[in-house]
Amino acid sequence: MYQVFTETLLICLFLCFICISIMAMQKPSNNQKILLVASVCAFISCFGYYYELKSINMDAIMVCIKIGYVGKIFAIFLFTTFVKNYANIHMPYWITRSLYIFYVGILYSILTCEQHKLYYSSIELMEQNGHVVVDLGKGPLYYVYTISLVLIMVFLLVVSIKNVLTQTGDSRKIYISISFTGILPMLGFLGCLFDVFDGYDPTPMALALANILITFAVVKYGLIDMVLMAKELIVESTTEAVIIYNLNKEILYMNSVAEGLLKN
Repeated sequence: MYQVFTETLLICLFLCFICISIMAMQKPSNNQKILLVASVCAFISCFGYYYELKSINMDAIMVCIKIGYVGKIFAIFLFTTFVKNYANIHMPYWITRSLYIFYVGILYSILTCEQHKLYYSSIELMEQNGHVVVDLGKGPLYYVYTISLVLIMVFLLVVSIKNVLTQTGDSRKIYISISFTGILPMLGFLGCLFDVFDGYDPTPMALALANILITFAVVKYGLIDMVLMAKELIVESTTEAVIIYNLNKEILYMNSVAEGLLKN
């Protein structure tokens, strides 16, 4: 299992670097910046966990754990922010700001975890399957963080699935890709929480895979092309039926109004 995880993490690091490069070359926009930083955070998460597995002493392992958390916490936060923006969900500014401050506070408690027992109730060096690992007891803030993650991932899933069911054409395919920003991290986190992988944490790899799928949507469907997004919003918001077809009279796209008329 150790070799599988370390080799997979190396592949994830390489693919995340490619994702970062692709995001950096997109047209500048708010969503482009969000996904670029999210890609960097996914890379950091994999980087931290890879070197956590490779480290052999307490200090080095703890440094790597803290680096990994920087990536994990903010990758999920940024993916959530992007989905909120893309789905045009209006949320009071204070909620977003409070969530950001909350995660900064969680990160601070992790960075200073040796000085208190709020996040980790205990920190002990031990051997597992021939490799040195740190056994971390769960403190109260760990459970608060866990609950917040579950709520955020459920939010991502609900928003994505709702749009998958209501959109058509490329819009539906885009939301299918976006849905994995909630599904994959949730599966990875649950796998870690219930110790499915014999003490190994699949969350960094799940974040990397979600990042890869989002990047694919950016390249394939112009996910963060603001002109395309504006056109789509206008077409979907109009009360007139809009149908686009080719010379062979094959329907390429229809808005929700047109879809409703054809169903009737």
